[in-house]
Amino acid sequence: MIGLFAMSVVAMWWTEADAACVQWKHFFGKQICTQWRTKGVMVGVGFDEYDCGPKGEACKFKANAEAEANHSFAFCKNKGTGKIRRVKLHVPLSFSGSADGCDPGDHDSDDDRDHDSDDDSDDDTVCSATIVLERQTECKVACTDEETCIDATPFDMKTSVDACIGIGLKECIEPTPPTCSEESPICTIKEQCTIKPNKIAFNRVKRFRCEQQ
Repeated sequence: MIGLFAMSVVAMWWTEADAACVQWKHFFGKQICTQWRTKGVMVGVGFDEYDCGPKGEACKFKANAEAEANHSFAFCKNKGTGKIRRVKLHVPLSFSGSADGCDPGDHDSDDDRDHDSDDDSDDDTVCSATIVLERQTECKVACTDEETCIDATPFDMKTSVDACIGIGLKECIEPTPPTCSEESPICTIKEQCTIKPNKIAFNRVKRFRCEQQ
């Protein structure tokens, strides 16, 4: 269940191609889809069948996102030369972030143009937000004393998104029917996500392939 948590969301909106989800879930009269991407770890959360109103005033939304990984790449930056190198990292990493509100309509973002997908359908998402998750564990063990770990991206991870929609959002902190049901404004989506290691590079956005659990 979701509490009223602090917001940590970056307004980077899905392109039309990014809105082409494969695994939608239906709850509370809405369709929800999540898309996990690299550049650290971030997730796009999109809703279909969501009437935001003429000025977007009805797009009330909160979400918590988490990711856990044991197999990642760390990016180590040399303190003297500034050179960045990619290093395998086989220690547990955790990431978390949250969102409060989503944007009605489709918006373009240069960060979203480079994605890894074979799906070219034209589904529209009317309310979307991108959460950039913060790394909660250190990655410096992968680097030398002359380097600083500036980022880390998993290539195999378990993820979870707790989403809540509604007008007043008081439903997000009160007892509700079972998650992801027609009567509940809360839906939890758990996925196992992977990406080919050769697609991971520093500051590059690529889409994970995920299976709902």
